[in-house]
Amino acid sequence: MIRSPLIFLSVFGLLSSAVAQWSVSAQSKPQPLGSGAWYVEKTVTGPIDAELKVVFFGAAQCSLRVVGQPAKGSAQDLAEASRSVGAIAGCNGGFFTKEFAPLGLMIADGKRTGVFEKGPLLTGVLMVRKGKPLMLWREEFSDSSSITELIQAGPRLVSNGVAVKGLQTGKSRSRTFVMTDSSGHWGIGLCLYSSLAELADMLASGKVITEFDVARALNLDGGSSSGLWSRDTAGKERYDSELATVRNFLTVVPRRP
Repeated sequence: MIRSPLIFLSVFGLLSSAVAQWSVSAQSKPQPLGSGAWYVEKTVTGPIDAELKVVFFGAAQCSLRVVGQPAKGSAQDLAEASRSVGAIAGCNGGFFTKEFAPLGLMIADGKRTGVFEKGPLLTGVLMVRKGKPLMLWREEFSDSSSITELIQAGPRLVSNGVAVKGLQTGKSRSRTFVMTDSSGHWGIGLCLYSSLAELADMLASGKVITEFDVARALNLDGGSSSGLWSRDTAGKERYDSELATVRNFLTVVPRRP
């Protein structure tokens, strides 16, 4: 079927307008955390109003470390766990069961717990191999003894710079996420509040995250598990505390010389 140029232009205009709806109405001054990382808050307006709190870092100066908590009774909160490993920032990690076991494979400082799963939720893998942080999709993953940190999570939010289609639209809640341009620039963040589809569209729009082009983004455990902690170079801590006791954390640590 041959479409009228006017119809095509009208549809294109509507799509462009939808993308352009996202904007940052206010943004805090970036707070340096050391090792080239920084923290920033963004007030987002558009189809919804939301607040983003993001820690940006580069793989050349920082890496990721998973902090596992084997027993619920002795579990630490995010701030305590992050301080214990010398992190400059951290957030909650992957999903876990009612028995306080990680959902899927977890590797924390080289120690393995659980098994690699291929269920519909755990579509992404965050890992560190030979000191380098990586975000892979499940079908790209190949196990190796050189992997020192790993959590499985999902769903995918952004792939190849485009918001993933078919994500949940009706439930607005706290969301924790990780994003990268796949070229060494990274961010961990907290969104207050959105659906998965809204967060994915926000991150992929290019209007909200202007620090780099988001190529991939992955959802972490959210809701009451959501937390974000950072400590700047002046020693000031910022902590949006998780409400639940969680099984593992994802922390940003300076790379060793």
